[in-house]
Amino acid sequence: MTVNLGTKGYLYSKWQGRFEVQEGYVMASNYSHWIGRFVIKQGHKEKNLQCPLEPGEVYNAVLWLSERDDEKARQLFIEREESIIADLKRKIERHERSIQILKEAVL
Repeated sequence: MTVNLGTKGYLYSKWQGRFEVQEGYVMASNYSHWIGRFVIKQGHKEKNLQCPLEPGEVYNAVLWLSERDDEKARQLFIEREESIIADLKRKIERHERSIQILKEAVL
């Protein structure tokens, strides 16, 4: 899905045991073609946070959605954490196999 820059949305973040949502809009970033800025107005000031340009993508413990959907955001974070755990388990298994091979090696 291609997002129109300036699109209104809801930024979800998980930080220090908190799950938060803030309303704002997505803008382009000078850094990358896939990282954007999520702009949140706070009175007369604006707060800029990095975010993925695509809604629903998790980047740096944040994601944004065009419609407020706390349950969907929570589920997307859970799926990301489960993916990280699965990757770590594969790495652990690979290292355990390496240790076993080394223990059985005869020189």
